[in-house]
Amino acid sequence: MASWSPSPNFCRAAWSSALIAPSRLAAARSLGGDSVPDGRRPSRRFNGTATVGRSVKVSKIVADGGRTITWSFANRWFRASFDTVMRYPEKENWRIQSMDIALEVPRAIPNGRLLLRGARILTMRGDEVIERGDILIENNRVAQVGASLTAPQGARVIDVAGKTIMPGIVDVHAHPQTGRELAPEQEWSIASNLAYGVTTTRNPSGSRWNFAWAELIEAGEMVGSRIWATGFPLTSTNAPVKSAEDALHVVRRYREQGANAIKQYLQPRRIQRQWILQAGLAERINVTNEGAGDLKADITMAIDGFTAIEHSMGIVPLYRDVVTVFADAKTAYTPTLVVAYGAPAGDTYWRARANLYEDEKTRFFTPAELLFRRTRRRTLIPGEDYNFPLIARGVRDIVRAGGIAGLGSHGQQDGIAAHWELWMLAAGDMTPMEALRIATILGAESIGYAQDLGSIEPGKLADLVILNSNPLDDIRNSADIAQVMKNGELYDGATLDRIWPSPRKFPVPFWVTERATLESLRRGR
Repeated sequence: MASWSPSPNFCRAAWSSALIAPSRLAAARSLGGDSVPDGRRPSRRFNGTATVGRSVKVSKIVADGGRTITWSFANRWFRASFDTVMRYPEKENWRIQSMDIALEVPRAIPNGRLLLRGARILTMRGDEVIERGDILIENNRVAQVGASLTAPQGARVIDVAGKTIMPGIVDVHAHPQTGRELAPEQEWSIASNLAYGVTTTRNPSGSRWNFAWAELIEAGEMVGSRIWATGFPLTSTNAPVKSAEDALHVVRRYREQGANAIKQYLQPRRIQRQWILQAGLAERINVTNEGAGDLKADITMAIDGFTAIEHSMGIVPLYRDVVTVFADAKTAYTPTLVVAYGAPAGDTYWRARANLYEDEKTRFFTPAELLFRRTRRRTLIPGEDYNFPLIARGVRDIVRAGGIAGLGSHGQQDGIAAHWELWMLAAGDMTPMEALRIATILGAESIGYAQDLGSIEPGKLADLVILNSNPLDDIRNSADIAQVMKNGELYDGATLDRIWPSPRKFPVPFWVTERATLESLRRGR
């Protein structure tokens, strides 16, 4: 039997062909440790994929005349005699043989030292701003932050005077266009997110194949923001939970597949939701929820101690009683204002006011057909019909009371939608710094990775956004991006051409080439 063991130095990842077995990440080092201080937000990463359910899923009959049945779960492969399976209904009598499969490739970790010199640095350590500071990057982590650092021998120095550097954006409710069984060489939505400064995404509803895609990104097979995912949400049809044992069984399977969080989705009874939470606590995995605009259910989730709720609560304004419950429970609130309940969705506000169809960056990273459908025709709704400023004030009040909130773009327009969400949060009478903290350090805390993400501090992953202008002066400067760094690799913000540790061109998307050819033909060239 083959053996599997985690990589102790966080330097190797494992992935497998869909023809062999679902994916498994060998280096299962926790980015944020086993838990954060409140003890309810476990942050260990688990990986692997399989079909969820109590029944054994047959995957194929091997080429031995149909005498053997094989199937797989996570990184384990099983086989049994066809005759034995047909003879006994109980799988305990099948004499199952099993094998663990471990395929490893190196993680994409840059090697070298880079000093970014002379920028304004928004560290997210409280409200700290270093007006003229330096950041030393060693491999994929921040080594030093401060004023007038000495460049180590052999380090490359890049002058970023006049720029503003903030941590990479953590989009905790993203739906990138990932998760198909066959992955392309390069996927557009994860690239667009990265180009707009979103270095980390968490997909709270999607296929199990997102776990495999995440591993391809970790291995450097695709350029894009990192992905964490819940897999399919635990609806009453996906996961009929009739007991605590049912909930524990499902949560364990999700965890072994690769989920780093579980999403409870409208289980009809409170006790069912509590069983899922108890299973999450037992397996040390976060449990978030579909809020669905149901204030009463949302309050019970906070009282019960869930990690988070997704989407706005649907009622405005929030008064002190509700604010206090969420702040004290530390149940993270991700309002996804781009699809806010109770009024027109927030993304229509920005689509009507931004000509994305003619925006060069959006045209580069978004397939032409999709761009046409989403942006060519725009709906104009009076500004006073939107309720996102009122929802954002509730978010502000929860955070000011000591609670946690996160930014979620909902995949409405991969990349720029994260900034729309950020700007709408600021519209709730927040300071720019308060909104930026939700987009970075609080978002990282909400998904259990604040020990490695969300702020610019020694020891943390080198995820940075280098801006041409200061978002503290105008929050919309958050989209004025010069370069983006993810995991220590520095990219041009307009093209994703890699700058450090070595130059590498980002592949020009086919729709860009086709558009250029058509325009050339129109001009008669």
